[in-house]
Amino acid sequence: MPHAHPHPHAHPHANANAAMHLSDAGRRALTQAEAIRHDYYNDQAHNCTYGVGTLVHYGPCTATETATPVTDAMIANSLSSSIADAERTVRRSVTDHPLTQEQFDAAVRFIYNTGPGGRAALHPANTGDMPTVASRMQTYVQVCQHDPHTGRRIPGTCHISNGLVNRRAAEAAPFRQPAAPAPNTPNTPTTPAAPRP
Repeated sequence: MPHAHPHPHAHPHANANAAMHLSDAGRRALTQAEAIRHDYYNDQAHNCTYGVGTLVHYGPCTATETATPVTDAMIANSLSSSIADAERTVRRSVTDHPLTQEQFDAAVRFIYNTGPGGRAALHPANTGDMPTVASRMQTYVQVCQHDPHTGRRIPGTCHISNGLVNRRAAEAAPFRQPAAPAPNTPNTPTTPAAPRP
């Protein structure tokens, strides 16, 4: 009988973070970091944005956009959609090592802000190398202008944002914390029992 061969794209094991979602506390931290704007505005990089840091397009808002009202429903829908995208990116980026809820929340906040381009910072978590994740996160502190037509960075426009420096420090913090010790198994003595006489 021929041996069955695994599908070449099959995953050899389950995703360690498949069931993770942004917590309520993580959602509050995200909205606090981004702020909520009920209008179209130009962000630090002069890109048209609205709501909770939702990018409309590269380049400044048009007069028509700035005159357009932003409703609560628009903000809620774009926020939920962007959070779901960030959650998926984190789950796909860290499959081999479980994240704590605080780490997962921080990673989602990070990807929400950087976009999928921030995935590389999370990859060391697959081997449990959380300090490297923290260090890499804290390199994403530049604001750059982009060409509205090509989306490419405009040379000479990048600068370090103090706001991003502070934000990255907060997002990296859960990855700098030492892992909690495993709890003792119930009914298992912590010291060897004395030998019988």
